[in-house]
Amino acid sequence: MVRRSGVRFIERAPARLVGELSRGRVDAALLPSLAYARDEKLFLVRGPCIASRGPVGSVRLFCRKPLVRVRRIAVDPDSVTSVGLLEILCARVWGIRPRLVPGRGEALGQADAVLWIGDAALREPSFLCVRIVDLGEAWTAWTGLPFVYALWMMRTPEPPPALLSALKGLARGLSSRAESAARREARRGEFTEKHLRRYLTRRIRYRFGPAQARGLARFYAEAHRLGLAGRTRPLVFADSGREIRAAR
Repeated sequence: MVRRSGVRFIERAPARLVGELSRGRVDAALLPSLAYARDEKLFLVRGPCIASRGPVGSVRLFCRKPLVRVRRIAVDPDSVTSVGLLEILCARVWGIRPRLVPGRGEALGQADAVLWIGDAALREPSFLCVRIVDLGEAWTAWTGLPFVYALWMMRTPEPPPALLSALKGLARGLSSRAESAARREARRGEFTEKHLRRYLTRRIRYRFGPAQARGLARFYAEAHRLGLAGRTRPLVFADSGREIRAAR
């Protein structure tokens, strides 16, 4: 837990925070980006995001067969945004319609491909792969846009000034905190500090600007097209009410 500008920050996984925000246990949260497209009561809040432009490294599809022959993919069902991105790439880029199954137990051994995220994706696979696809890289190659995995949201159109101030402060210090996190995590011995620093400071992008807004709008339009979300929503920010229409 960290306090900044009178705001208390609590560390939780983004997927878990969806429920905590809906139940009023937190006032704002860094949520998976697809949550906004599925809940019309959510507002975006200006602040740092989790995004990539090109390879991200931590969202990768490990294929035991060529993509055109993949019929069954094991996924983490809690990773809604990454799974949504995978479904879009399968349908719109690779022209395949695989069955997605929970990535646990026997499903892992029976799948033609496995979608790993986080540390599991950063590791080398324990099985022979025909191809490894970085989903962030595939998205940018197709659209020319960044991909936004998570960003700040809340359920009121009027965020407290203290929250906006705290998020600005958080954004300014992300670079140094990423360096510190790389050193700290490297002590565990699984990844080198160089590998972690590259991931946290080059692969992951934290600024939410116009390009990220266009990438997010395109993602929502594609998700709507495939029935992964409701009607296409404009991007509405709680602090200004400004709308950015979804790209066609």
